[in-house]
Amino acid sequence: MSQRETIGITFDAIAVDTYRLFLAHCICAAIASAALWIPFGPEYSSPTYHRAGGTVVLVTLVAWLPYAISWALARKLLPGRGIAFGFIIGLAAVCIISSAAYLGLLGLPLRPAGISVATAAALGIVILCCAAFGRPMPSSNKSLERTREG
Repeated sequence: MSQRETIGITFDAIAVDTYRLFLAHCICAAIASAALWIPFGPEYSSPTYHRAGGTVVLVTLVAWLPYAISWALARKLLPGRGIAFGFIIGLAAVCIISSAAYLGLLGLPLRPAGISVATAAALGIVILCCAAFGRPMPSSNKSLERTREG
């Protein structure tokens, strides 16, 4: 395999990984937002329970923020390392746990903001573990040196 083919394969892997990571983060953020918006329990059964005004934006932002932060870190650290699929599995696990916490199924006495902070921390740990165990990133300096030599 020539150097040009290797560079092309690496570029394709980076582009596909970036797309998959973006799509997975959007899906998980939508699930977390839905979990925050679904009223659960007897205290929400009355027709007078509604969220309105600026609360709509804030509650949705609280659910999306950990995934936006995770996306910003993951797109810089993970593409091209061959670990994107493993990260998506970890992302899904964190999403399921945080959604259950938003719904109150875990019995945690945390408000949504506290759950979001815990979600962001868990996603950060998953990103760092995946970055540590993935292949090393291809260095752009090596490719520059090769083009100067050849």
